[in-house]
Amino acid sequence: MKRVGLLIFDLDGTLFQTSTATVPAVQEGFLSMGLPPPPSEDICSFIGSPVHQYYAWIRSKCPKDAASALLAEIDRLEMEFASSRGRLFPGVLRALQNLRDSVSQLSLCSNGPKQWVEHVIRTQGLEGLFDAVKYRVSSHETKGKMVYELLQKLSARPAVVIGDRGSDIEAARENGILSIAAAYGYGSLQELDLADARAMSPGELPSLIDKLLR
Repeated sequence: MKRVGLLIFDLDGTLFQTSTATVPAVQEGFLSMGLPPPPSEDICSFIGSPVHQYYAWIRSKCPKDAASALLAEIDRLEMEFASSRGRLFPGVLRALQNLRDSVSQLSLCSNGPKQWVEHVIRTQGLEGLFDAVKYRVSSHETKGKMVYELLQKLSARPAVVIGDRGSDIEAARENGILSIAAAYGYGSLQELDLADARAMSPGELPSLIDKLLR
């Protein structure tokens, strides 16, 4: 069967089970500063958000004079835990390998900064699976603009965004392309309501993608 289409995957909450690294990093970081750790659900609500929003939330939870040291410690722990505790969602790697054989181009579009995105790719065995990787380089960038830049770089069509947050679905709509909600991630079902399809597990992605592309 001829390979067709372009897939634009979100990373955190879609491929990477970010809570396995971020939740313990934030909680242990707060404890190391003698501060009460935020609950897991509050931390997870920021997974997939632009990093400056995540940092602003952490700053709001601690004394001003402790914020820089706390953020540095959380960042250090998060990178460490991504290597030692971090996990892809079950079935992600197999799904990506299957899609690599059936779809023309795969790409990654993340709100995370370069260091984080490249670290997760390297430690989670995702190297060599993507034709292009886009990460956030400015607080002024939107997911829609980032998706647009990938569409300019990669020529395969039709294109589909796969993500777990409302910003992923809206980015697809802004660019006039299709979307699949990763409903197993960290976004609410309400914010994913406008997606063209919904995956309840990574294992469902290949068949859903095939239906949308063909």
